[in-house]
Amino acid sequence: MKTALQNSWWGFLVLAISVATPSTHLNAQQAGGRILRREVREKDSQPHPYILITPAAGAQTNHFPLFVFLHGQCVSPEQVLKSHAGLLMRQNFYILLPEAPDDCGDGGYSWYDKSDANTLEIGLQRDERLLKQMISDVTRGENVDPARVTLCGFSSGARVTIFVGFRNPRMFSEIAPIGSFYMSRFDSYINDLDGLRVSIFHGTLDNVNPYADMKNAYEHLRERGVRVTLTTYPLGHEYTDEILGKIFDDVK
Repeated sequence: MKTALQNSWWGFLVLAISVATPSTHLNAQQAGGRILRREVREKDSQPHPYILITPAAGAQTNHFPLFVFLHGQCVSPEQVLKSHAGLLMRQNFYILLPEAPDDCGDGGYSWYDKSDANTLEIGLQRDERLLKQMISDVTRGENVDPARVTLCGFSSGARVTIFVGFRNPRMFSEIAPIGSFYMSRFDSYINDLDGLRVSIFHGTLDNVNPYADMKNAYEHLRERGVRVTLTTYPLGHEYTDEILGKIFDDVK
């Protein structure tokens, strides 16, 4: 299986996300695409917000790809938008930034409850339902090609990315977990991935979700016949505009 191991030094890159940054709203109209703030409601009747960025290109008759990015623990879509605005606003596809359902204070939100292994699966399934509802909302209401949907996430958002991608492989053309942690329970879905592209990105200096663990997971997936690649970079538990840009290059 072809791999994409890259070990060039990117130490000069600027960290692209700041958990401590307070939530900040940008103008609804920016150079390039538009920033739309919407929400869906699940059975709990609570609003679940998301941000949608429209393509930077002018109106076209063809459908555009959709890129879905899941933020990390106790971050918000607004913080992701603020940190990456220059990059996000110049892409020629839709970008969906969902807000995780649990408020963890300081303007941040979390996905599943990782402190309780007994409820982890329940939390992941809830996140899956919410995410699928948001994707459906966007694909119904916008000029999106449902056959070209990429799911990406960082840290806890990356774990949700693997869970949702493995359980719904025909929904996505590619999944791209960044700084993730692989759980053995994901193995039960491997035989049904139907050729789904799995592009793993991981910092070799990561001491939160250790690189060695994800490298072992990559080798395991490759041995099981998964269409998987691993891209490394000499950073810790973080990512940069350049790393996101590399993932964006595959969105077609």
